[in-house]
Amino acid sequence: MKSRSFANMLLTALFFAGLTSCYAQGPITAKVPFDFVAGEKTLPAGTYVFRDALPNNQTELALTDGRGHGALASASTNDLSEAGNKLVFRHYGESYFLGDIYSPAGRLHFAPGRAESKLAQTASAQQVTVVVGD
Repeated sequence: MKSRSFANMLLTALFFAGLTSCYAQGPITAKVPFDFVAGEKTLPAGTYVFRDALPNNQTELALTDGRGHGALASASTNDLSEAGNKLVFRHYGESYFLGDIYSPAGRLHFAPGRAESKLAQTASAQQVTVVVGD
């Protein structure tokens, strides 16, 4: 009896693990025409690939440009109900900060870090959108 209940629990766990991996962000490629901050790191303008940093973890993101630049960023929220094909940056003067990534799988939101929070005390952010694939 105990082995049957263990087998049922194992099958249930595998079923839910399979569901969460279906919703993972797929790799997204976007050309970002300006320097920007992601995960507290400033990256130069370029074409970046955005992908899950760890298997079955939809909030840790790795960004790379294939030229030696990259960063890890942690999303504060993952909203599966908001899909799209764009990146949204918060813009203060000359500085751009990764705010949201919209993909067919949903939206990842990145909360302001230390540098952005400091800028936000003296300036208002404007949203700048970069369409994925352009």
